[in-house]
Amino acid sequence: MAPIKSHILQTLDGYQLTLHYPALDHPRAVCVIANAMAVKQTYYRNFQMWLAERNVACVTFDYRGIGASRPDSLKNFPARLEDWGHQDLDAVLRFAMSTYPDVQICQMGHSIGAQLAAYCPASKRVDRFLFIAGQVGDITHWPRGLRPGFRFVMSTVLPLACRISGYFPGKRLGIFGDIPKGVALDWAKWCRTKGYFLGTKAGEALGKLQAPVLSISFSDDRYAPYSAVQTLLDAFGSPSKIHRHIDPKSLGQKAVGHFGFFRSSHSETLWPQALEWICQSQQDPVTAPR
Repeated sequence: MAPIKSHILQTLDGYQLTLHYPALDHPRAVCVIANAMAVKQTYYRNFQMWLAERNVACVTFDYRGIGASRPDSLKNFPARLEDWGHQDLDAVLRFAMSTYPDVQICQMGHSIGAQLAAYCPASKRVDRFLFIAGQVGDITHWPRGLRPGFRFVMSTVLPLACRISGYFPGKRLGIFGDIPKGVALDWAKWCRTKGYFLGTKAGEALGKLQAPVLSISFSDDRYAPYSAVQTLLDAFGSPSKIHRHIDPKSLGQKAVGHFGFFRSSHSETLWPQALEWICQSQQDPVTAPR
């Protein structure tokens, strides 16, 4: 089993991130995971180690303000949602590309991590995308019965909590986790906006991405309804796009939900699907050279 190495990476704007990757000299492929909102990279460790056992170098990291990349205090910490993509994810992808210059790179996004491809310059240079519960946050995609509660959190609870605390104290409130103020307010704004960010330059950026995309979603996921997942997928310009919407019962499971994909209980069902996609030879139109 290859040991997991820790590395401090500096972004173009000077912020230091903590990332982890396995000590593999000649991996068959590389996977960079962009985390879900407020989720620490340690959540993906079992999946990372499973891939390493199959000679795939999986790179994990924490966005600024989260986990090992969190400052001593989050109060009024200057981070925006765009920074997570344009600075943080971009730096990690560039690190992976320079560390493994001749190896296929798969950008894997979990939930909001899938959306960050819209803000990340280096996303134009990856070989393929793999999204788990990657969706747009437009409230109108949710069942009508869930919309009032979702709208109340995004229009009232989240902005008020940020105003009082200087960040979103999600851990204390039992909603998501702690999030930098600017990130939380950006996210809430887009969730309240019809079309999310697809009508902006960020949406236009997705239309220019040409690498093949596999998007996996689950019928019991309350945070990523089918239409919200499909809408994000439709925004990508790639001529090769696949959406697998999975019923947990087909896996012999009662539930998978928004976070279950990365549990070790799926190492014989869902994880092999991801491995096959990550390592698949590049048959589709060639992406931009690195």
